[in-house]
Amino acid sequence: LLEEEGELKRYQEAELKHGRVAMLAAIGIIVGEQFGQLDYGGGPITGPAITHWAQLVEKNPGAAFTPLLTIMFIEIIGIFRGGGGR
Repeated sequence: LLEEEGELKRYQEAELKHGRVAMLAAIGIIVGEQFGQLDYGGGPITGPAITHWAQLVEKNPGAAFTPLLTIMFIEIIGIFRGGGGR
């Protein structure tokens, strides 16, 4: 079905990574709503979890770059280790 064995390994690694991200996101939503009142320097982040990112960007735009830079760093490491490229 797949042309190369390496291609199967790449898809398996991508599936594992996406599953882990989904699990962390689910935990983040639960924790964010149960233990609200988080303060990232611009005031508390409250309310439903779906509005947390928008509040963070509005109240402290600099803090929004931290998760993005972290994700970028992890992806770059994966590419250099051979997990994200061909």
